[in-house]
Amino acid sequence: MKNLTLITLVFFMLTGNAQARQTHILHGLFCNTEAQAREALTYLGQNISLQAAVKMTNENSVACVIANKVQYMVVHPIFIDTMKQNGLSLTLYEATLVGVLVGENPRPVEPPVRTFLVLNELLKGATTQSGA
Repeated sequence: MKNLTLITLVFFMLTGNAQARQTHILHGLFCNTEAQAREALTYLGQNISLQAAVKMTNENSVACVIANKVQYMVVHPIFIDTMKQNGLSLTLYEATLVGVLVGENPRPVEPPVRTFLVLNELLKGATTQSGA
């Protein structure tokens, strides 16, 4: 946990955004749009592996990625939906991608990018679409 705090501080020093909300450093499924995330989840619900679901979603262009070797750094997560797929409770969020953590090296994303992510965990501090 100490390393994550240090990494977050270093990241904010790199981006000059020391007043941003809590940065979440995550593994998971990340897509360009909510529709693409839901499409991947639909495939996943058909007992297809996550990798195959992403490949099918990416048939026409790269729309989704699985961040499993690197971690994505996001701020301002907004809860959208929770669904059950293959016995897992998956949560869909919208957030702002501000960086990628490669090993212990944060790489800022400039300008920050809106992303949709699917996790099998709940994010503390996420707001809802209504802002609550």
